[in-house]
Amino acid sequence: MSNGAWWSGKIDVGSPGYTRVNVLLDTGSTDVWLVSASCSKNCGTAPKYIAPAGVQSEGTLNLTYHDDSHVFGKVYRDTIRVGDLQVENVAVGAADIVHDMKDIEGIFGLAFPAISTFKADPYSQKKGQTYVSFYDTMLQQGLVHGKFSFSYTGDVGEFYLDGWNQEISDGNFTWLDLDLAEDEAPGLWKIKADAIKLDDSDVLLEQRMIVDTGTNYMLGPMNAVEQFYQCVKGAKPLNNGFWQIPCDTPDVAFTFDGKDFVITGSVFVKCAPGGYQLDEGYCVGMFKGDPGLSFWILGQFAMQNWYTTFDYKDQRVGFSSLKTTT
Repeated sequence: MSNGAWWSGKIDVGSPGYTRVNVLLDTGSTDVWLVSASCSKNCGTAPKYIAPAGVQSEGTLNLTYHDDSHVFGKVYRDTIRVGDLQVENVAVGAADIVHDMKDIEGIFGLAFPAISTFKADPYSQKKGQTYVSFYDTMLQQGLVHGKFSFSYTGDVGEFYLDGWNQEISDGNFTWLDLDLAEDEAPGLWKIKADAIKLDDSDVLLEQRMIVDTGTNYMLGPMNAVEQFYQCVKGAKPLNNGFWQIPCDTPDVAFTFDGKDFVITGSVFVKCAPGGYQLDEGYCVGMFKGDPGLSFWILGQFAMQNWYTTFDYKDQRVGFSSLKTTT
């Protein structure tokens, strides 16, 4: 389920007949969209979504992501099949224009309706329709019970759509309620870390972050990332917010509710990008500074070290250790 760059999975869209597409599984956004058969720009070569014949669109797809990539098109209602589950009347975006998204056939949003771009469409509001996210739709149709999970073991990833996999997680979860202001509706999966550690010593305290399977690296505010790397002996800044650090850098950990979740030093440098001219014995660190952020984005490379469960009903995120194999 992971291709080494992001978590992805195959879904079938349409009824009768369907299009099978490989979508990015994204807890950092809400909407479900696919490259349309009528796409005219940056469309790729993968199978395209064919909107329902004779059905009027419900509005406009106009979605921009944090990295400024964006899609534009129309929104329809259709049927989606994920594994053995068939979900009716799902809002699906059909992208006619795709900008700055290489080799992506579509995105499958798993965040909350408050950040959807579909719900604000005036045409839909005029018809009295309210947008319900994909996972809300599954809950309403009695197909799931409110939790879904991600894991990555070895070279194999898993998206567990209903609950968590007892064969992979040790079941000892640390649960974190979403970090919401009073009366704030949930949108992103926002949580708070007690600390970020290096070699068992606190470097940064009380760090807010979103848990985002659609982002590779661990992105953070420029000043916080710089403060972290200043504690790494021999660290040197590169361009684009990355730093080069000795390849034998100690372990990094996130403290959640008093428990440390470790990223080993070898993984911290293994998952970083190539393409840089580095000093001998140096690697690129996983943390990347982003001038547009006031919080961290905990990306999928970090989550590969633990089992992660998203509790949609109770609005919380749980981390547990992966079972060891013998």
